[in-house]
Amino acid sequence: MQVLESTVTSKFQLTLPKKLRRLLNIGVGDKVSFLVEDKKAVFIPKPSSVVEALAKLSKGKRFAGIRAEVRAARKEW
Repeated sequence: MQVLESTVTSKFQLTLPKKLRRLLNIGVGDKVSFLVEDKKAVFIPKPSSVVEALAKLSKGKRFAGIRAEVRAARKEW
């Protein structure tokens, strides 16, 4: 687990550290969610679309390979 810090500005804004943006593959215009429970928050990046999220996960694989992985995942559910 890594701990990364950011400072809240006078306008209550945060800048995401470069290392965090790279780790989570976050870019300009991306949406995020915050899961809050017992005064703790978990930051969750949201893909702009399912297709984009799958494309990022594919890591250069061809469509046939991705299709096989999706089928295998469905069987696990």
